[in-house]
Amino acid sequence: MSNTLSNESYTNLIKNLKQEISKARIRAHLAANKELIVPLLAYRKINFRTSE
Repeated sequence: MSNTLSNESYTNLIKNLKQEISKARIRAHLAANKELIVPLLAYRKINFRTSE
C-alpha cells in the first residue's frame, strides 16, 4: 500500500486545512472580542445608571 497522495487529494487537504484554520481564527477573534466588550458594556451601563 502506498502512502502517497494524489495532487487532487493534496490540494483538497490543504484547502480543508486552510478553511479550518480560518474558522479557528474567527472563533478566537470572537472570543477575544467578547472578553473585551462584555465588561466594557457592563461598565458603561453602570456609569450610565449612576449619572442619571
